[in-house]
Amino acid sequence: MKKTTIFGIFAAALISVGGIFTATTTDTKASAIPTVFVRKITRLYTSDGELINNRALGEYTSWIVGKTGFIDGAEYYQVATNEYVKASDGQIYNDLDNDVPLGTYKPDTHKISDYFVKYVNALHKANGSEPVHTNADFENYAMQRAAQQNGNVLDHTTATRNLNENLSSDGLAYLLKWGYVHSDRDVAYYVLKDWYTDEYNTIPMGQAGHFGHSANVLYAGPTIGFGISNNAAAFVADPVGASSYDAFNWLYNYAGTTPNTNFISKDSVPE
Repeated sequence: MKKTTIFGIFAAALISVGGIFTATTTDTKASAIPTVFVRKITRLYTSDGELINNRALGEYTSWIVGKTGFIDGAEYYQVATNEYVKASDGQIYNDLDNDVPLGTYKPDTHKISDYFVKYVNALHKANGSEPVHTNADFENYAMQRAAQQNGNVLDHTTATRNLNENLSSDGLAYLLKWGYVHSDRDVAYYVLKDWYTDEYNTIPMGQAGHFGHSANVLYAGPTIGFGISNNAAAFVADPVGASSYDAFNWLYNYAGTTPNTNFISKDSVPE
């Protein structure tokens, strides 16, 4: 597993949150080594919760976790002496030595779709929205939509059906190289989480539409389809029904930063 050195970031503001790190685990043992994987440049904090203004973790890097704990109620991972990352900024894996080598995982797009639908149903249950289902027609159309994208340029205008649609550049080529996925379930959860958080939406935070992908996976249906190609992923669904219309519109037009919705854990759908 690759690990790179941390590097400087300049002109960053110093922020203090005033907390104290409270460990919830002892130092990790060699037989079970948790690691945290970060996709983007990730800020570091001291055990007091103060932002470290001249160091950060490099994008697409993995780091051994020394301790986990909380500062002012938020979970953090220790990656160096008095240097911590927010749990929300990375993905943690529980055993570096026993991780499945990336080259041995062979994606099955149908199984990925099946896991994705199960995760969407778990998400709907957590938020009180109606259950969903898929069929071969919707799955095949979603696969077609994913195959039509080139990854860097996603195009809704080529759709041939009047359905709600999410597109993502989280294709298999990207996920197998950078996403740290080891199973079909990993792929499904990774893509759903990206759409739910809407961190990479081209519509800026604070504007209507920023949480449009999240609104789709939370409220569209009841028939949905998921497809993934080497370059992109696609989610298609029946237009939002009357029972979820108000909730969908509220989230779609939400201009804040933290909508009052509930996400799910990876374990909400078993292997």
